Amino acid sequence: MPENNKGALATLLAFFMWGIFPIYWKFLSTVPAMEILAYRIFFSGLSMLALVFILKKSKEALAAWQTVKNSRQKLFCVTAGAALISVNWFTFIWAVNAGRILDSSLGYYINPLVSVGIGVLFLGEKLSRPHRIAVMLATAGVGYMTIQFGDLPWVALSLALSYAFYGLCKKLAGLDAISGMLIETLITAPFAASYLFFLYNSGAATPLSGATFAFLSTTGIVTVIPLILFAYGANRLPLSIIGLCQYITPTMSLLIGVFLYHEPFSYVQLISFALIWCGLAIFSLPQIIALREKWRLEKKT
Repeated sequence: MPENNKGALATLLAFFMWGIFPIYWKFLSTVPAMEILAYRIFFSGLSMLALVFILKKSKEALAAWQTVKNSRQKLFCVTAGAALISVNWFTFIWAVNAGRILDSSLGYYINPLVSVGIGVLFLGEKLSRPHRIAVMLATAGVGYMTIQFGDLPWVALSLALSYAFYGLCKKLAGLDAISGMLIETLITAPFAASYLFFLYNSGAATPLSGATFAFLSTTGIVTVIPLILFAYGANRLPLSIIGLCQYITPTMSLLIGVFLYHEPFSYVQLISFALIWCGLAIFSLPQIIALREKWRLEKKT
């Protein structure tokens, strides 16, 4: 199989796995979100250590840690990134088990547009006209929902902002995917382990059946696998294709929320989502045009 086809398959599998995460977390709905998060961080740390050992990436990981340790900026970015992804994970887990999968879907739809805004504010990037229109439509969608419901869609905004700023931290840290993820999880794993120890020592831990503990013990694996697949695909595909593929995840979450768990989808949400979808279509149009032009040139050659 050609490398670009392998990259496409890996990327699609990664976004598909992220898309069905609501089903996975629903199996753990009897466990509080903070407790699930602690298990996920702890087992992700173990999984990353195992992965680095299996792939023989220890030297690269140690070199990355030395770079981080010797740079205050990188250390701050990695630490902030670890905190932000923890907030993102907690919010998503809580939203799924609180029956708010649609809110999480909205968050990941607007995330690319929030990332564009962050790029403008913090990296001095310029907004093209399509990007400006897309951001305006997304803002209108969120604003309409806020006015109609009388409350900010805080779940969606928390997910979008935490992940967008996490992306900024990753960009500024400049580490490879495996080393970066390993260092992030090792920073937060001691806190997760301490929290779990406190729960068990105080008798406040949730009683777990064998099946529930089995699911909790695999949270690290299901966290690491799509990240590795995504990293593999990102190294073999143009960013424009990856940018278009990222909408698979919130679309699957939306469909799962509506059709599998029967969450209400009101006309207010429909209008808000429609505005955001229009914005994303305009946002993606230059990427689609560029891809078509690239394919046309490749056919000629």
